This record gives sequence, C-alpha cells and structure tokens, in this order.
Amino acid sequence: MRDLDEEDGGGGGGDAPRMTLLAINQSYWLFEGKEYLNQMLVGRDYFPKPVRCILFADVFELRGFLGKGRKVTDFWGINPDIVDRLRRQNHLLEIPADEVIGPGEDNDEGGGGTGGGGTG
Repeated sequence: MRDLDEEDGGGGGGDAPRMTLLAINQSYWLFEGKEYLNQMLVGRDYFPKPVRCILFADVFELRGFLGKGRKVTDFWGINPDIVDRLRRQNHLLEIPADEVIGPGEDNDEGGGGTGGGGTG
C-alpha cells in the first residue's frame, strides 16, 4: 500500500508540492493542493504534476479513507471536464483506493494486508 504522506514522486522527504483528487465514478473532489486550484482549473501557470486521483468504488470506501469527522462536502468539487483535460494532457495519475493508505485508515506496519478488516 502507498502512504500519501510519504509519497512525493521525487524521492524527497514528502515535502514536494502535490495535488490530489478523490473520485467516485464521474464525481471529483480536491483533497490536497487548494493553493494550486486556480492554476489547475485554467491549465496555466505552475501546478504540481501529475495530479494524483484516487479512485473509489463507492461512497463507503471513500468514507473509510477520510475517517470520522470528515466528509466529501468539506472539499471543492472539480468539474469532470477539467479531469478529462488533465487525463488528455497526461497530467493525471489515477490510483485505485485499495493501493493507498488514507488519513482515516490505520497504517499497519506489520504488513500481511489481506485487505478489508477493520470496522470503518
């Protein structure tokens, strides 16, 4: 599993700027990188690339990722056309949610992950 706090794409200490979207079907929300939102929307100036997009099967999987106390309405909605543009320009890295450890999930360093488990 990937740990979002340790992954930066550049091999550094995780301090590199990044943008992350959350997705269920054709609905998208900005999870990280609000300071670059305008640049990403218009496709000009600097914004961290690739934009990571974590793909969730359903809202229950997304809630497990976010953890208690956070909800999708806390995040900016992103128009699917913007995501399609990022995809066409090869600026989108799509990651299945089961490959990522979210802020609301336990980071079981013991490995052996069989998936599932927990009471989310």
